[in-house]
Amino acid sequence: MNDKKKGQKKRLQSYFASCPLRLEDFLETELKTQSVSDIQKVHGGVKFKCDELSVLKVLHFTRIASRIFKLLDVYPINNQDDLYSKVKNKWWHKVFDLDQTFKITTLLDPDAAKIFKNSLHLSRVIKDGMVDQYRDEKGERPNVDTNNPDLPFLARIEGRGKKDGFNALIYLDICGKPLSDRGYRQPGHAAPLRENLAAAMVYQTNWDKHENFFDPMCGTGTIIIEACAIKMGLPPSYLKILKAVDSIEKPYAYQKQNWYKENNDIINPHQKWLVEQADEIETKLGKKPNNIFASDIRIDKIKKSLQAAKLNYCIQLAKADATEIDTFGDSGIVICNPPYGERLGTEEETKELYYQFGQNIKHNFGGHKVFVLSLQKGPIGNIHLKTKAKTPFLNGQLDCRLFEYEINPKK
Repeated sequence: MNDKKKGQKKRLQSYFASCPLRLEDFLETELKTQSVSDIQKVHGGVKFKCDELSVLKVLHFTRIASRIFKLLDVYPINNQDDLYSKVKNKWWHKVFDLDQTFKITTLLDPDAAKIFKNSLHLSRVIKDGMVDQYRDEKGERPNVDTNNPDLPFLARIEGRGKKDGFNALIYLDICGKPLSDRGYRQPGHAAPLRENLAAAMVYQTNWDKHENFFDPMCGTGTIIIEACAIKMGLPPSYLKILKAVDSIEKPYAYQKQNWYKENNDIINPHQKWLVEQADEIETKLGKKPNNIFASDIRIDKIKKSLQAAKLNYCIQLAKADATEIDTFGDSGIVICNPPYGERLGTEEETKELYYQFGQNIKHNFGGHKVFVLSLQKGPIGNIHLKTKAKTPFLNGQLDCRLFEYEINPKK
């Protein structure tokens, strides 16, 4: 019996990891390092398969994904009436309990968007199908909570290529809050940079972790904190892991979902793994890197971020103007996300900042690779440095590029 059990293969399930547009390649590369199979890059994320225990490890280790969704069913449909009837035939009373709340979010791929014009209406159609099935089976209906549901569902309506019709994929969000919300972000910053975008920027530099890494316009410290976590080998969810082990809170949606909390074959090894991870995290937090630097004309915000991230002493921090500060060594990575003139500063002030920063880089940062995230068309032209490469990124809704400059060593 035991030998037979050991020889059994773990049942693989289908998942979808979402991410900001233009980060799909980074997410695909990241997932190739995990215990997953059938990786398929799509618009806005990556599909993959793995067992239920492995997906929880992916959830804790991904720096790029925004959310991870568990596929519950796929319905071939031609119209919204098909969608309602097929949703109503599902066993939703087995997926969640009457006292658990839910929410539906519907996304349309480019093909579906040509036919289905209103995603909010489709969400209502799916909600009605779920509620009607539940009422028929149990005599009562579950409640919707649009702010903090126990079960956040995602419906992706996708074209079927050369075939007629569409596929409606119904997913369960196992994250709850976005994975990019690491837990150290401070409120009140006018132009925040998402943590998963910052991590992708660090990856794009090809930093070897032994070189110096410097952000001279660090703001609240998002880029530098992501770099610290990468350097120290901390999982991006390390703050949430520590809270989960200490039973302070349940930071993930999966902790309240039946597929997890009612399955001891998953919950017991996962809890053991979390405790092991917490021990490793505490050890890693005690090892301070000596090659990560940050500066800004105001450093009160990054100090608060570093404290929240438990990384108070992990970087060398200076209060300084990026147009005047000198290098911390003969070579390394310099990276920053300066104002674009969209929200902060006047247009002329922004142009002058870029010009003076470019001059400082040119004269004082010989031997460095410099990366600047800015608008594709905007103040970046005032930096007056020869561009080596441009990587497209979206910072929120802003069409940006990560501009790379290689500064020749001083003679």
